[in-house]
Amino acid sequence: LSEKIIREITFAKDENTIGWVVKNKKPLYIKDLEQDKRFSKKEGIDYKLKQLLMVPIIIEGEVKGVINLDNNTSFTTDTINLLKSFSEQVAVAINNARLYQKIQDSYFEIVKALAQAIEAKERVKVGRENQTLATITLQNYFRMYEKLAGMTGTALTEAEEFKEIYGLEVIVVPTNVEMIREDCPDVIYRTVLEKFAAAADEIEESYKEGCPVLVGTTSIESSERLSKLLKARKIPHQVLNAKHHEREAQIVAQAGHLGAVTVATNMAGRGTDILLGGNPEFLTREALRRENGEAAESLEQYSALLEKYREQCRAEREKVKALGGLKILGTERHESRRIDNQLRGRAGRQGDPGSSRFYLSLEDDLLRLFGSERIQGLMEKLGMEEGESIEHNLLTKAIANAQKKVEQLHFDIRKQLLAYDNVMNRQREAVYTERQQILRDEGIQEHVWEIIEGVIDDILERYFPEEGEADPARAVARLKAIFGSGLEARLEGVDNVRDMLAHRDELVAEIRDRFIGKVETLGKEEGRALLRFLVLHTLDSGWKDHLLAMDELRRGIGLRAIGQKDPLLEYQFESYNLFQSMMERVRESVAELAFRVRVVSERGGASDGSNRREGREFILPFGASQEQQPPSLKHGVEGVQQPVKKGPKTGRNDPCPCGSGKKFKHCCGKNA
Repeated sequence: LSEKIIREITFAKDENTIGWVVKNKKPLYIKDLEQDKRFSKKEGIDYKLKQLLMVPIIIEGEVKGVINLDNNTSFTTDTINLLKSFSEQVAVAINNARLYQKIQDSYFEIVKALAQAIEAKERVKVGRENQTLATITLQNYFRMYEKLAGMTGTALTEAEEFKEIYGLEVIVVPTNVEMIREDCPDVIYRTVLEKFAAAADEIEESYKEGCPVLVGTTSIESSERLSKLLKARKIPHQVLNAKHHEREAQIVAQAGHLGAVTVATNMAGRGTDILLGGNPEFLTREALRRENGEAAESLEQYSALLEKYREQCRAEREKVKALGGLKILGTERHESRRIDNQLRGRAGRQGDPGSSRFYLSLEDDLLRLFGSERIQGLMEKLGMEEGESIEHNLLTKAIANAQKKVEQLHFDIRKQLLAYDNVMNRQREAVYTERQQILRDEGIQEHVWEIIEGVIDDILERYFPEEGEADPARAVARLKAIFGSGLEARLEGVDNVRDMLAHRDELVAEIRDRFIGKVETLGKEEGRALLRFLVLHTLDSGWKDHLLAMDELRRGIGLRAIGQKDPLLEYQFESYNLFQSMMERVRESVAELAFRVRVVSERGGASDGSNRREGREFILPFGASQEQQPPSLKHGVEGVQQPVKKGPKTGRNDPCPCGSGKKFKHCCGKNA
């Protein structure tokens, strides 16, 4: 294979060769290119290629591609067979990739409709499909706080992430009392069965001596599996996992009793001190519950029991310390060193003696992914038999390095997620800043007018560009669709940018007068409440639609890497365009609603006393419930559901009277 290259061959290739491969779905092998009439040579070029091999990639009976392999010597039979097998593997890989994408698409569709499926299963009314209203990563949520700080005993392993994501330094505070716990090297076995058998032997030996043991597992299945082994050996023990969460603190607090054996998942019981000899306060409360069912009948009874158990625990504590303290036994390494350190940290509290050791096997997930072949080879060289183990500080370091690789992988995933969310975060800040301003702004009327004036300028710039041909007819149609008829005279005879700028102020002044008149007819308080409501409603609706579009963009943006493009840069570019389009739609909708909305009295008449204009009329509450409307407007919308139109009925296929240029059924009549 070192003598072969995969590239476009330098001969002028006749299409009949590829056509023959596609048609017959068979490999094409040309032994001598110089003698083959389907190929030609250019004068002055010394061609070294002698043979050509073309193998089709067949997927579901169709040729999806052709592998071209040229050679300056000759192909052997083994090489040809190898390439045929390779083409089959390529076909399988492509097919699997397509199947995976299909499954992923189906999964997302299922997740979207999950709430509806549950409603249907429980025989309740099926609601509308859920839609994302807001989204944020935990990292960006935490960074919203002005000050960040925290305290944990296992932050040192994540110091790099704290520094890079949050800009926080990790400072190690020395222990109050010198830690004397003995952390023994890991013990590695060939299989999981051998590992659990050895762990059970260690637990049984410690139980007979009276030394308390806390066993850490990575899953509920592992804890139950070990529990069965201990039951078979008649070793009394407590099992702590998600199935017994209500007794979590009580079980862990008594794990330091003389002869106690506690099997727990690595995450269980954090935050509860394990006192050697037992916890007298927990024992007192448990005794009171057994005797009285509730709290003590008197303070004297509680004090007497507490003193009794303190003496008992003090005596047991000395015995446990003499036996070496609490023994921590891990049955598998977690992907994160932080979780393993939390398990080790249960022993050696406040200068107490203790020890820790992990029992591992080559079948564990971590070792199976990182380094199991090297350790397996070492075991075979040493001639180790079934049931024998290997332990050394170098192996423990190798396993710690494997954990670092996994931690780095997860950190990279979180960092990439944050990089994408940072793009979204800037848009999120812009939208929520705008929303807060709308909620707090007393001058909401001026704020809405600024939006309207911006919409006017956008329309004029769009249809009267600096370079290119102006389109005054479409400008008039768009202005009419948003602000109503009667503006044609302001742009009459205007067909270039210079004339447009000369008439711009007059046009803006007329639209402003209309806007002020509209607000005045609604009343001061009602008008402000109405404007605030419609801006918030429009912004929220646009933001929800934008989140949905961003989800779709995020799902498919990774495919841009196939085209040698950076998906993150493409995501930034595409999301910016989506955001600008969304904000433009929101501004135009606000402007249109501000001119079209009207409050209707109980008898159905418009409160402003004006004749209804041609085109669309929007009536509160835009699909909102009575509770969502401004209090001052609730009385005026009852019993009104549809816009009221003036004049003869418009046909569904007739031009829409609003002037948009669309058919009535695709515009104002869409919801009629």
